[in-house]
Amino acid sequence: MSRRNMLRYGVAAVAIALASPALAQADPVAEGFRDPPLSARPRVWWHWMNGNISEEGIAKDLAWMKRIGIGSVQNFDADLSTPQIVDKRLIYM
Repeated sequence: MSRRNMLRYGVAAVAIALASPALAQADPVAEGFRDPPLSARPRVWWHWMNGNISEEGIAKDLAWMKRIGIGSVQNFDADLSTPQIVDKRLIYM
């Protein structure tokens, strides 16, 4: 490869490297994957088993779900003769 071609390829490589971050930021599809709208985020079922939940546990669960990108929850309390494992059961609703 001639010196002139090496210089030409080098300049092209630098131009591509400098333009890539600007192109990635301007791409709405890529941005949509980085921070999807609420309507595109996953939804999960959140089971409370016969009131075996604490206010602290609820706060921690909700913070964790928000941090990892959960969009919403379908929550219900299932009373299946679940033994009590918390100090004080919370009454659902």
